[in-house]
Amino acid sequence: MMFITKHALRILIAIVVLSSFLGCDNFLEVKGEIDPLPENQLEKCTLDLYLASKDNYLVESIEIKTKFEESFIVSPFEPEYYMVIRCDNYIYKTKKYKLDNPDATIDIGKIKLTPIHK
Repeated sequence: MMFITKHALRILIAIVVLSSFLGCDNFLEVKGEIDPLPENQLEKCTLDLYLASKDNYLVESIEIKTKFEESFIVSPFEPEYYMVIRCDNYIYKTKKYKLDNPDATIDIGKIKLTPIHK
């Protein structure tokens, strides 16, 4: 018969609890719609998700249609993100969003792209 001391049991419980938090990822759903441009010629559009901290680190880039609903896996330890939508020579940057719950949904609504000035 094996006996565990109270100290060893406390350490074991702490390890189990801590490991349950470390492996958890959160889901972020982003939805919206791109207002059509006058020439209505959007060939390739991307939705880029950035960390608002850490020197604007690009988390992921996803190709999208003019109406979109996309999901990202995000860290529970990084609460602020923003998005950039690019279509050909047009761009739109969102405000920063603070994620308060584990599985957040951000509806950015209907957006107007602006030309990229070179």
